[in-house]
Amino acid sequence: MEGIDMHKKIMEYKIESLKVDNALMNFYTKCEMPDEALEIFDHLKSEKKPIDIITWTCTIQAYMSKNQVSKAMSLLSEIQLYQTPDPILFSTVLHICAENRLIEEGQEIHQRINKLKKQNIILDNALMNFYTKCGMPEKALEIFEKLKSEKKPMEVMIWNCAIQALGEQKKAIEAFSLFKEMENEALEIFEQLKNEKKPIDIITWTCAIQALVQKKCIDEALDLLETNGIQVDEVIYVVLLTACANDVSIEKVFNDVERAERAFNILLELDKEQATHYVLMSHVYLQSDQPEKAKEIRELMKKNEVQKTPGITTIEINGKTYHFYYNDESHPKKEEIFQELDKLCQEMELAGYVPDTRWVTKTDANDEETKKHLLSRHSEKIALSFAFISLPPGSPITIRNNLRMCGDCHTATKFISKIRKCEITVRDASRYHHFKDGKCSCGDF
Repeated sequence: MEGIDMHKKIMEYKIESLKVDNALMNFYTKCEMPDEALEIFDHLKSEKKPIDIITWTCTIQAYMSKNQVSKAMSLLSEIQLYQTPDPILFSTVLHICAENRLIEEGQEIHQRINKLKKQNIILDNALMNFYTKCGMPEKALEIFEKLKSEKKPMEVMIWNCAIQALGEQKKAIEAFSLFKEMENEALEIFEQLKNEKKPIDIITWTCAIQALVQKKCIDEALDLLETNGIQVDEVIYVVLLTACANDVSIEKVFNDVERAERAFNILLELDKEQATHYVLMSHVYLQSDQPEKAKEIRELMKKNEVQKTPGITTIEINGKTYHFYYNDESHPKKEEIFQELDKLCQEMELAGYVPDTRWVTKTDANDEETKKHLLSRHSEKIALSFAFISLPPGSPITIRNNLRMCGDCHTATKFISKIRKCEITVRDASRYHHFKDGKCSCGDF
């Protein structure tokens, strides 16, 4: 490896520098060679050479990667004999505790932070992330509410942690409300900075554009991007393209397609290997009754060798996790599942549900009955049918999907929540959806 060869050269030329030692420790830890990183640390200590906070951080990361948690935690106490740990060190350890679900250790770090009175935005975010990932979202929300009550400045990552915590508590309506609040605040800050001609960071730009899209001001969002020439994350253009796909109507076909094409062309420049971009653009064309253009997008996918990611819906029943794919017949109870699904489809149609066949992406499906059948076999509907044969009537249901929920599944789930008198939470690639009494927390956005 090039890094190891570089280390040999450093030793050969007898280069002594703490910055170089820290860089080597960081290299070995990230390359899953923690023993080599710890050798450098032990050498520095035995030679009584200067050690800074970066050295300590790298050493703790090395111990954690070896699952030697007690040594890593004792090292935190040792650090305090030499210098006061900084927020970066604490946040690094909290991140490791969160990823490994080390609850006691993370709580101990929280106590140390309180004793040292080291609270700041980095640590607030790290603590909220830790508590959310360790199944204590209420603790994360306590930190958030404290920050709000003290009227302290809150960056996007803090809002995101709070929204995630609410999602973990299955409070999708509150999470969506908080998301709206965040966007509105971002839009106000954006306008203020713009009027005062102050520099605007990329996160504020991103939030402002998301807020405009949320308000269905798609033209304004696109104009804001193009007239200011800013480079935002491609997720923003996906949001714009999705908004166009959801907003297509007979009265506005030209505008919606034109907007979508603008976003799609930019996305291709950013990443032409992402299947989502092609699928969304294809859907826009299908929605606007332009099947030939949709076919061209599919051919472009093949030309660029792009593979569509299969949709997977995950559900947990009695502590066991199940995964379902489109038209999935692999489950041992497949006959019961599909009987329940057929029954569910009949109930929905009697209640007024009309399958939206515009969401069928297969261009070779011509007749309406075939399209309806294809929609009924989406993984979300199969997972929900499995839930109904596995849980008591009226039980709350939570499912997760790796892709964005299609419009038809979204409409169907609203009907299902009303017909079966149950609450359904769906976490898709875009957001949390909480369905109850025929309505969704996302406001059909």
